[in-house]
Amino acid sequence: MREDQRHPLLYVALGDSLTVGIGTLFKPGFVQQYKKKAEHALKRNIQLKSYAKNGTTSTDIRHIMSNAQLQHDLQRAHLITLSVGGNDLRKASKPFLKTCHETVLQQALKEFRRNMSHIMTMISTLKKDQKQGYIIRLLEIYNPYPHLKVAEKWIKKFNQELKRFEEQPTVKVIPVYKAFKGREGQVLWIDRLHPNAKGYEVIAEELDKAGYYPLLKKKSDGLKL
Repeated sequence: MREDQRHPLLYVALGDSLTVGIGTLFKPGFVQQYKKKAEHALKRNIQLKSYAKNGTTSTDIRHIMSNAQLQHDLQRAHLITLSVGGNDLRKASKPFLKTCHETVLQQALKEFRRNMSHIMTMISTLKKDQKQGYIIRLLEIYNPYPHLKVAEKWIKKFNQELKRFEEQPTVKVIPVYKAFKGREGQVLWIDRLHPNAKGYEVIAEELDKAGYYPLLKKKSDGLKL
């Protein structure tokens, strides 16, 4: 048996309540569904390591990047997903609703930009000597408040920050915002904030549609490891 067939690929899922799977009740979240889809596409078993917690912000993610075990897993990872940003906005929205001054939202955006730059730079540094292929997938923030124009405005600004990282060939931003827009009643849980089972299914489908390049060049090719 070939060496690359004996060892599973490693998938590191990093993020907030979306990565946890809040809202699915007894069904799997996007992480487990994406793992299964990736195993089918790549024809390899995949080991999952999840670093996720409800309420996590980009500042929290930045802090846990110093965790030695996480660094070790990121160095070895073939697939990485990151869901973050929604809690940054929700945290800033509380003082904003009291004053209606968008300065607090602008500050949250700047902090998000700094944190994401740090996170992505650290991942790149950890993987600079890695010869095997890997992919990074960043989940867009969706809008659970489509009736609020200010929410629409700032969610788009946060998603634009994520799009900056697509300049890296290993990175793709997953269009969750577009996939959920106009379908909120179908894809959101009873709290009208987190995805429901259908919502997580949609996220997993969007991740799969993004493909696996450069880990897998195309469906007819073998793994580029």
